Amino acid sequence: MIGKVSFICQACFWAGASYRAAGILVVLVFAPINSAHACACCAETGYRSETVSEVGTLGRHILQSIRFTSRAELDGSADNTLGLIKPSSDEPEGSLVYALESTVEPDILKFKLSREGQERGEISFPLPSVMTRFGVDTRDPADSENRLGPTLYREWRLTGDATLTGLVTKGTQTAQIRLILQGRGNYCVDVLDFTHWSLAVEGKAIRFSLIGELERND
Repeated sequence: MIGKVSFICQACFWAGASYRAAGILVVLVFAPINSAHACACCAETGYRSETVSEVGTLGRHILQSIRFTSRAELDGSADNTLGLIKPSSDEPEGSLVYALESTVEPDILKFKLSREGQERGEISFPLPSVMTRFGVDTRDPADSENRLGPTLYREWRLTGDATLTGLVTKGTQTAQIRLILQGRGNYCVDVLDFTHWSLAVEGKAIRFSLIGELERND
């Protein structure tokens, strides 16, 4: 990306130097440059990629910019609430909704979950240094006329150990979690691409999963 920016800036300098007295020609030079820059974000039809790599500066910036909504949903069936403090007996089985407060600090993600205004517990997840990036052209016919290429389904998957406080029956415990951020976008990643998330938790006598949405500020 740095190389592309450098190329564009050099082209702009050349255009300004050569056509300083002819503004309309400068505009004509700018048009193909902008198109070339846009196509740098185009994916090819049938594109598919899955890589494990460093989170990096851009990845960490996006992770710190993401905002979770105030609602998290738990699959409340018996097979998927292993080790969790059970809801009260008068609450129906099935999908359970938690109020969610989240904070994304430079190196840690925290989920605070509660039911009916009562504090239930917290998940504290140190952000890993590597993650899996997945993207695929779903061959959606709606994208066939997109001149900038197909829209990709995208996932960022982050795995590591998290500390659970007030959520499980054995007090504070450590378990492995996998956080998946889901969305759609072009080849170039933007924080607004991501719209949904899921969180799978598994450890010794612990197993549950949460899903939710991400805030959109576009």
